[in-house]
Amino acid sequence: MKKKIITVFMLSALMLLTGCNGNYTEQAALVEDYFENELGIQGNVVSTTFNRYDEGITGGMYQYEFTFIAENGKSYNAYYGAYTDISADNIDIIKISE
Repeated sequence: MKKKIITVFMLSALMLLTGCNGNYTEQAALVEDYFENELGIQGNVVSTTFNRYDEGITGGMYQYEFTFIAENGKSYNAYYGAYTDISADNIDIIKISE
């Protein structure tokens, strides 16, 4: 278990140092804060996927998917989809699955 936590920490640090998380560090920080403050779960976002299309049924929608690893090694997926970008005012519509 301890080895898994160390591995997750090292991967998270590597991703932050190499910029593998894209330019979505502000959004990832909001998600980390949400997990900590609203759900009482400490951990880190280790990957972020973002899509926004101009046309089609989802045209103009901000779509984020975050992979969050808790300190105990448990993995969560958090999805945000709305026509306004993610912020502290609207993060409560985020959907979380294990």
